[in-house]
Amino acid sequence: MSTSNSQLKEQAQNQASQQVVLQVGDRRFVTSRDTLTTESGYFAALLSGRWNDAREDGSYLIDADPYLFEHILQYLRQGVPPLFFDSAKGHDRLMYLALYTEARYFQN
Repeated sequence: MSTSNSQLKEQAQNQASQQVVLQVGDRRFVTSRDTLTTESGYFAALLSGRWNDAREDGSYLIDADPYLFEHILQYLRQGVPPLFFDSAKGHDRLMYLALYTEARYFQN
């Protein structure tokens, strides 16, 4: 059974519609709608279609620290919290606190 060009084009369009581009500070993150909305009420509301918050290029501006957001997105993808540990200094408690504070914003 072969897949027609129109079916391939439709599959590509469906994948593209599920793709979300986030502009966080000076960085762009590309991920899936499911990754963002499964555990985050914030992103579920943002991407619900109730508001037209997308920028002209289709991306969404997220006012957050891009370094911390990278860890939040990784958690949403894999469900594994980051480890901020240095063998000489131990755990970076301030980094955990900053991440916790930032993550709480995206939880609701």
